[in-house]
Amino acid sequence: MMLWTDLREVWITTTALGPFTDDMFITLSGPSGDCVIPSESLGAESLTERLTQLPGFNEEAYFAAMGPTENARFCVWRRSDSPPPAEETAATMAEPRGEEGACDPVP
Repeated sequence: MMLWTDLREVWITTTALGPFTDDMFITLSGPSGDCVIPSESLGAESLTERLTQLPGFNEEAYFAAMGPTENARFCVWRRSDSPPPAEETAATMAEPRGEEGACDPVP
């Protein structure tokens, strides 16, 4: 379980497994770990609707995540006081929002 107040980042991950199996996942990251939800799960549509209401939610990155048919990861929201994940470099953080792997903090 993750509380809204614990939410630090939201990622959309796509895989090359589609189109006959769920190939998109929503990852909610918090201080105690990640919660991964398949996009075809019961309630995922309501969750996505709620996530798009987060201040600074990156709709451009979200819609970009709808297209890939390969493995990709898109950051669609990050809390401003959350440090970037260890695998992100300074160069990745400088990329425009909406690019795979990029996620600017949201105030």
